[in-house]
Amino acid sequence: MITYPFLLIIIISTGITFSFPLLINQIILLPFLLPLGLLLGLLYRAFAIPKWRIWAFANVRNVHELSRRAAYAGLIFEEGNKFLSKMEIWSAADKAQWEQLQVRFQTADIFIEDPDVPAETIVYFSKAAKLFFIFLGLLSVSFGLLLIFLPQTKPFSAGSIWGYCWGAFLILSMGYFTYINAKDLFNNKPQLTINNEGIECVNTRFTSWADVRDIDIVVRGSGKSRSLHLVYRHSYGTTDLHLDGFNMSRKELDKRIGIYRGRFARRQTRPGSSTALF
Repeated sequence: MITYPFLLIIIISTGITFSFPLLINQIILLPFLLPLGLLLGLLYRAFAIPKWRIWAFANVRNVHELSRRAAYAGLIFEEGNKFLSKMEIWSAADKAQWEQLQVRFQTADIFIEDPDVPAETIVYFSKAAKLFFIFLGLLSVSFGLLLIFLPQTKPFSAGSIWGYCWGAFLILSMGYFTYINAKDLFNNKPQLTINNEGIECVNTRFTSWADVRDIDIVVRGSGKSRSLHLVYRHSYGTTDLHLDGFNMSRKELDKRIGIYRGRFARRQTRPGSSTALF
């Protein structure tokens, strides 16, 4: 309803706008027309997202879980991102319907057990991911060395000097990047442990679920600087764990945290009573 039409609009529009200048022999128009496909796709998304929100949240019981999963999938923007949230176009009727749905967020989600989730989950650095990053780092360093040591017909020309500078930058930055990932590759220490009793991070002691508040997986930054963080508060402060490069996806980690919290909460309630989360 959202992603595929959005991509289809961009692809078709870009194809048309790319062909039009060629047909009328006006190549100079190409840079001005190419962004049109993206703009049309964003315009469709701006109108479609509010409709999807109303339909989805009106037909799902666990609205808090849906909100997190929609954010992971990029269907809605992270809470607090006011700029990107303005890229949605709401009619007066849409706003009225959405306002009526807000009462559903005052009710906690119902816990649904998953017997496939073990009693404890231990998360490590992903060996495959670290090896891939090391490969990219070494490739970039090699390219930097090539820029510096490749024989030049005019070694002191502006272009050659620029190549030396760029090569030195690649060697230093990607060399450090490779070192960090190589260090993580040989780090066999658990980075995160979650179970039916609580949670423990690599630099934070074990915390019972009874003492954990406002736990969430959030996105920091954007583009190439985008990173995932597990953030939660407890009686002795706040824990902020950088999640990138681990052997478990954001979606799966969020699911397991919910399962473990639900199991803990269920044991705290009387037999036969319902258990709610979040």
